[in-house]
Amino acid sequence: MDAKRFFEAAIPGMILEHMDAFMGTQGSIAFSVHGTGQWTLFFGDMEEPVIDEFIPDADLRIWLSPDAFQDFAQGQLDGAEALENGDLVVAGQTQLLETFGYFLKPPSSFMDLYLGQ
Repeated sequence: MDAKRFFEAAIPGMILEHMDAFMGTQGSIAFSVHGTGQWTLFFGDMEEPVIDEFIPDADLRIWLSPDAFQDFAQGQLDGAEALENGDLVVAGQTQLLETFGYFLKPPSSFMDLYLGQ
């Protein structure tokens, strides 16, 4: 998936699927995909949840190679390997990455979607 489309279309859609959890979470994650673009996600902000700018003082900052981003967006990134070979750099409150992973996970059933789980 194209990174711009991921951050500017897919992420807002995922937020809508998990609105209660998104609004109940605080923090920010800045993403930089080398040679592609930069975005920052603001948990709990429905007015502008994602901007196309890397905020250097975000709670969590993530730098990805284009290949690592593709694996990340598909839920197939081997984080340890990507860190080791320099395709992934992470700084800040890493527990936010687990929270972000929750938003990437599709609901397992219609009821999960309906109940906001």
